Amino acid sequence: MVLDGRSTSALTPRESVIVDTVRSLYRARRLTQAEFARAEAELGRRNLVELVTLAGYYGMIGAILNAFDVDLPPGAS
Repeated sequence: MVLDGRSTSALTPRESVIVDTVRSLYRARRLTQAEFARAEAELGRRNLVELVTLAGYYGMIGAILNAFDVDLPPGAS
């Protein structure tokens, strides 16, 4: 569901807002006012800051791994 972009309607409200927020950050590089308000209402300001920070961190690590063409460890698939 998360990887293939399907609807998050089957998830709990909290799970749904987490997935939808991170999708928006990666696709549009921002949140609309409505997306921000929804996420803040469900998660609270502190948890929203942590979610955005974590998404950014993983994006940064992904960029570094891609830039340096890092392969999986031997034996990993």
